[in-house]
Amino acid sequence: MKTKESLYALFDLSVNWNDSRGHIICVEKDNRLKELESIVEKHRKRLADTNLELLEKKELVEKTLFEIKSLSCPFIKLTKSTALVPLFGNLDSELISQNEKRVLENSQAGGYQEVLFDFNGVGNLTSEGVEAFVALVKELQVMGLQPCIIGIKPNHAFYLNNSKTVPDVPFLNSLSKAFKKSL
Repeated sequence: MKTKESLYALFDLSVNWNDSRGHIICVEKDNRLKELESIVEKHRKRLADTNLELLEKKELVEKTLFEIKSLSCPFIKLTKSTALVPLFGNLDSELISQNEKRVLENSQAGGYQEVLFDFNGVGNLTSEGVEAFVALVKELQVMGLQPCIIGIKPNHAFYLNNSKTVPDVPFLNSLSKAFKKSL
């Protein structure tokens, strides 16, 4: 029933008949409904706070992952004409797309002739990652630079050979050979 104090209140109803007259007796139930509403509201607020905390933690994890991907592809000057880009982690399209602009800009700004990509720190490769890497290599070649790939492992060779376009670049098995070649 609707009352002065509440839009909804629970009542026990009973009807008593006395000489063809009905008497309705309404007895309000105790305040358990209000207590339950209060408990439900507290839980709703707690869930809302938890959702906000989870969203904040998700954003922090995404930011950290972005920073990790950026650190997984440093650009290192070796000589006036040679730079080294050691790759770490899994080679996927996200790693390349996140670092592509920086690699291209540093390559151009430094006046380099050769960019060495070191795969020794690479774990797994994805087809999309290989395609993105090949596109990056081609962009460097269009800019007049000579990319070189170092440290290819057998599982890497499988993905590179199955790529739609294999980069036309020199492959060296160790970083020391690349240093000797560059110096």
